[in-house]
Amino acid sequence: MKSWLLLFAMVLTLGSPRCQAADVSAKTSKPAAITVSEGDITIPTYEHVARYMQPPLFSDSTLAGLYPFTTYKRQFKEGSPFPEKYHAIFVDNEYFKLTYIPELGGRFFSVYDKVHHRQMFYRNDVIKPTQFNPRFTWPQSGIELTGPYDAHSLTWKGEPYWSHTILKHKDGSVSVLLGEQDPFYHMDVTYTATLYPGVDALEISTFCYNGTDGQKPQMFWSNAAFPVTPKTRFLYPMTQTVGHTTGVVSPWPIYNGVDLSWAHNNMHMLGVFGIDSYDNYGGSYEFDHDYGVFRYADRRVVQGMKMWTFGFGPGSSEVEHSYTDKAGPYFEAQSGRMVWDGHYEWVYPHQVEHWHEWWIPVAGINGLTTLSRDVALNVEVHPGSSGEKSSVEVALSPVVPIRNAKLVVKAASGEMLNSTVNLIPGTPVKKTLDNVSPADLESLNVQVIGPDGKLLLAYTKPATPPGGDITPFAKDLTAAPIPLDKMTADQLVLAAEFKQKDLNTEEAETLAKLALKRDPGYSAAHQLLGILEYNQHHYQQAAEQFQQAVGRNPYASESWYYLAICQLKLGQQKQAERNFYYVWPDSVYYGPREYQLGLLNFLRHDDAAAAQHLAGAINSNGKDIKARLVLAMTLRDQGNKAAALEQLAKVEAIDPADRVVQAERYFLTGDATAKAKLLELMGEQSESAIEVSIFYSSL
Repeated sequence: MKSWLLLFAMVLTLGSPRCQAADVSAKTSKPAAITVSEGDITIPTYEHVARYMQPPLFSDSTLAGLYPFTTYKRQFKEGSPFPEKYHAIFVDNEYFKLTYIPELGGRFFSVYDKVHHRQMFYRNDVIKPTQFNPRFTWPQSGIELTGPYDAHSLTWKGEPYWSHTILKHKDGSVSVLLGEQDPFYHMDVTYTATLYPGVDALEISTFCYNGTDGQKPQMFWSNAAFPVTPKTRFLYPMTQTVGHTTGVVSPWPIYNGVDLSWAHNNMHMLGVFGIDSYDNYGGSYEFDHDYGVFRYADRRVVQGMKMWTFGFGPGSSEVEHSYTDKAGPYFEAQSGRMVWDGHYEWVYPHQVEHWHEWWIPVAGINGLTTLSRDVALNVEVHPGSSGEKSSVEVALSPVVPIRNAKLVVKAASGEMLNSTVNLIPGTPVKKTLDNVSPADLESLNVQVIGPDGKLLLAYTKPATPPGGDITPFAKDLTAAPIPLDKMTADQLVLAAEFKQKDLNTEEAETLAKLALKRDPGYSAAHQLLGILEYNQHHYQQAAEQFQQAVGRNPYASESWYYLAICQLKLGQQKQAERNFYYVWPDSVYYGPREYQLGLLNFLRHDDAAAAQHLAGAINSNGKDIKARLVLAMTLRDQGNKAAALEQLAKVEAIDPADRVVQAERYFLTGDATAKAKLLELMGEQSESAIEVSIFYSSL
């Protein structure tokens, strides 16, 4: 019997607001239904000569790679590439054909743009695993999710495993949801691509749930690859950037007299993050093909925008040959929740990170001025021969088909244009305004209005150059560092927290202890030292630090929570239960507190008290998957099958890739479909079965 079946038997033994597209009601015609199909595609593939037989277990290991996965040797077999057949999932709407290859895990291999008869992202001609991840197995093509660990996608030949689930929604849209149990921090991660009928854009969603007892690091980025042509220009609404590897703040796009926004002006590798973004788009435009693709997202939520290129100086062709044969060079456009990747951020216990973004092709308008989810705008000014009057071309690239929209242009002298236009994806709309005065040029305002009066896009020419408002999360990068001997205790703890986000425990501990020399008994320093000890599983030492933290500050809910968790680890259940009650309702730890109290009561078979606390956890955070799962188990024990199934349905709505839902449904009903779905989500992988087993064995 396969090992995964044995582990599934263990499980059985132990188990006694998507973003909505614009309203399409006033569109040209009813869009065609989205189709899903499966088949095989053959792609020339480079094969490694061998792989190492064991992963690097310790930090000083002589083996390359990243535990728990083995690494492949860098050499390829003689005769590579070989034609290799891959099973693939295809999703089609009237604008795109999306291809997903399960063996390559958390990436969408390609998206073909049917309107413009070309690939939307970089589509490699071969699968050529590179050294750009710790396993030496990174194939570049399409769009991938990186994170929560700071590395490019690790999956090769289906390991680590990502499940895939097709979701068909009531509005006619179809999602391909990829699910992973993160092998490093044991968080639930999904990465979803959605196509909508009648929408010429791809929606990408990222989801992460931390069901563990402590905070976990995350560095999630959507990483899209695009081809680079001789006239590719990186168009990002930013004037200040921070370097990918340097942390140095620099101006954009002109640096040392060179306009780095033109791809071929970069003679060296360049990776920068915008730290003063002033609009919601980011991407590139091929001016020689009059085509570009841009990420659109609310920059207040999806704060990170990055561009990265190998550059085009000496040696660039050699680098290019390391990842492709004939597809040419690429650049990366990255999008993330956090401003930059200089350090990790946290997902707190029982909390969810979840965001959406759109990737939108823009064509036929010779560039981009701004973008909404419905339409792209480019405004070009052509000075007149006399220098006094100009002509202005206003061009639109529609994302959704809308008839009888209004294109309105106003300026200081009044309304300059009010035209009824039909917005049809793939058909640019262009209007030219002649004899525009300097005063009107400086006050130009463009609006696109739907037939129902809805404002689809608004643009006003800024009175002063945009940008310069650096995000608070990056302002320290521009400030002179404070010498250690001049730092206050508070500044030292803040510096220690940044070292912790670098996963540099030793330096974080040194700075926190220095803070205690400045202010003996400082609660924040003891709390941080406690978390550092907790993360190393030193529960007794951690508990001592948290005890000192609450000794000075009895309102330190985070310290009370971690103190109680440590006491549970140490077998001090009575003290732990008492201390959980000191976590206040205004704390992010209140929901996890209620979960822990509910779990304690569930384990002592006090189902009524367990249900009450678990409901409190859910009331605090409706997306607390683990609280809902344990509540479903409590209801199962009470014989309340209908209520238990209701909780399981809510979990599945939050995370359709959750495996424990299917296990619980099988235990509750004996439903063979649930069992089959569980096996499918585990992918015949022993590690996946172990993760499900751990859920039950840890209760």
